[in-house]
Amino acid sequence: MNPRTVVITAGCALAAIGSALGLGGRAWAIAHVRRWTGRPTLGFVSCDHCHGVSLERLPWAKSRPHHPSPAGLAISPDGAKLYVALYDLDQVVEVEVKSRAVRRRVPVPGRPTGLVLSPRTHRLYVTCRDADRLVALDTETLRELETVQTGRGPVGLARCLTAAGERLVVANSMSDDVSLLATAPLRELTRLAAGREPFAVASAPDGTRAWVANRLATTRRQDSVPASELTVIDPGPARVVDRLRLESAHLSEGVCVVAGRKWTLLPLVKVRNLVPITQVANGWVMSSGFAIAGPGGLIQMPLDEANDYFADPSGIAADATGGRAFIASGGGDVISVVDLGKLAAWLRRSNQATRDDAIEDLALSPKYVIARLP
Repeated sequence: MNPRTVVITAGCALAAIGSALGLGGRAWAIAHVRRWTGRPTLGFVSCDHCHGVSLERLPWAKSRPHHPSPAGLAISPDGAKLYVALYDLDQVVEVEVKSRAVRRRVPVPGRPTGLVLSPRTHRLYVTCRDADRLVALDTETLRELETVQTGRGPVGLARCLTAAGERLVVANSMSDDVSLLATAPLRELTRLAAGREPFAVASAPDGTRAWVANRLATTRRQDSVPASELTVIDPGPARVVDRLRLESAHLSEGVCVVAGRKWTLLPLVKVRNLVPITQVANGWVMSSGFAIAGPGGLIQMPLDEANDYFADPSGIAADATGGRAFIASGGGDVISVVDLGKLAAWLRRSNQATRDDAIEDLALSPKYVIARLP
């Protein structure tokens, strides 16, 4: 036989064997992957999808840049120093207000979130959301003095001077409760059930009340209207004295007490839960507003206008005279300035039915919103 013919024949035979092995190997590989993944149909899958993979090389395992992410703020009684919790850096910094310079930094592991100062004891209290604890720092040295465990996910806090002594009210966002702490020594006295995701806390100047804003709504029954809660606490005896329902409203991320008016204000997002989404062309699904809790009960007021919207209301503050309130809209990069005198005048003129429907009236906010900043 011609040697060339032998070589060609052998080559064809080897190619056929290789093809058979290749097809058989592919069939085995598909069966192998189907067996271990439970997927009957596969796209392009190779051995590298499972074997030889290191978790350290995956994108989510690689180091990422960290940003300051300022969260809580506290200002010294003389107004000269500002303390800022830098959530993503695990730090608390001290800023000189006059020069706007950061003077000191201290590491506070666990995602520092809320801050409150105690002028009497020269302490700065810090909630650490991811560590489920509260830390006491010495304002002279910024050294950690004490720490205490709280509920899960502590965020907002407030300081109250009661007849029983100094108390801290801490909103635990993940365990849906509120920690009542004594400060001498630092310890947890009790935990009180709150609404769903308690988030922000404000206290009365006389220490007799603390108000806790809860971010999310709940339902009593499947066919009931969802409502979030403003939890009212007496810090002295450590008990809940009221639970005010904000029907069809949620995402309250701030709360403040208004001097001289017996009002507590909190921002909210009003949701039309009972309006089918298919009707959105003839109405709207949600709008921004705020609530007034006072002697007349709880009243929801609009921030939006008919053709202008200020999404994601979050921070809220009132001036020392009780004349104006400021509401930050994170989704609109706007701060709404509310004239509380004009708002009080409107409340005096209106009847109960008008107040109950106020949140639905988008022509109402120009009567008391006097500016949008910037």
